[in-house]
Amino acid sequence: MTGIGVLSKEDAAAFGLVGPIARGSGIGYDVRRAFPYLVYDRVEFDVPVRSTGDVWARFQVRMQEIGRASGSAGRQIEKITPTGPWAVDDPRITPPRRTRSTRRWKR
Repeated sequence: MTGIGVLSKEDAAAFGLVGPIARGSGIGYDVRRAFPYLVYDRVEFDVPVRSTGDVWARFQVRMQEIGRASGSAGRQIEKITPTGPWAVDDPRITPPRRTRSTRRWKR
């Protein structure tokens, strides 16, 4: 994987590449930082970047991302877990709760 599929920083930018492919080529852009969604504005995380641009660099970036994500999963879940009722209480969307069985069994 070393030296294979090399993409320079300039080529990665010219092709509009993002994610681990771009970060493996030395571009430190991460959409979760640039335009935070969900809870990313409240979660601290590092953006791993490599500069060689080969398959090995992209693999290393992805493995670091997976390792960091799994290590911080508990903290992130605490931030996104809602408190209170979790079901939508809108009769247009959610069917009413059953108070008794509507099915009748014949013997």
